[in-house]
Amino acid sequence: MTAPSWVVHHGDCLDVMRAMPAASVDAVVGDSCLVPPTRLYYSDRMPETIGRGGLLIHPYVEGCTNGETFTLGGDGLSGTCYEAGEDFLPYTPYDFASLDAAIELALSSAGPREFITTNGMRKTMEFHTYEFRASQIVDFITGVLL
Repeated sequence: MTAPSWVVHHGDCLDVMRAMPAASVDAVVGDSCLVPPTRLYYSDRMPETIGRGGLLIHPYVEGCTNGETFTLGGDGLSGTCYEAGEDFLPYTPYDFASLDAAIELALSSAGPREFITTNGMRKTMEFHTYEFRASQIVDFITGVLL
């Protein structure tokens, strides 16, 4: 059986996303974190999609989608998590009714698209660029060595 033309496989998806703004599609559904446990799993699909203006529909992930500030290694790397409903549209893992509701909201004309995509892009540019993350790593290593 051949997949419909609108289905993009993961390997091709990254090439497509990098070649065009994610905002050129109505919504992007992720993610591949549905192998238990779905705790503290962070996908680069979040900053890759949200940072390009895409409306991401992503599962709740404990410790990563609650908008809180996190710190790794006690005094090491820190950042601000994406927040469900503010930076992306959430759904409950394994709950297809929840996923369906998020898709319906994303496709509705009265949906919160502009607010979520604008807020998510702002947060990505502030906290989730590769440059920002690399500078945190350099600062952490420098602090440990000096």
